[in-house]
Amino acid sequence: MSIVLFTVGGLFALYEAYHKYHEVHAGKENELLISDWWWVPLVVLGAAIVMETFSFRTAIVESNKVRGGQLGRVHPQRQGT
Repeated sequence: MSIVLFTVGGLFALYEAYHKYHEVHAGKENELLISDWWWVPLVVLGAAIVMETFSFRTAIVESNKVRGGQLGRVHPQRQGT
């Protein structure tokens, strides 16, 4: 299911980018760049990067707890086998 969602979302983004590209090259002004709200997408992107970084850090910390802090090995060596 997630593959379908990401595929459809990616195709929609490409569709929008294609139309935006042709609008700009046809001489139509980009409304976002000339408005007072040009900074909002940048803030959203920055917040998303910060939240994803925190999520990744949490995943690393939790997986290190399970592994016992050993970064190099996924499975500890078993004694006596």
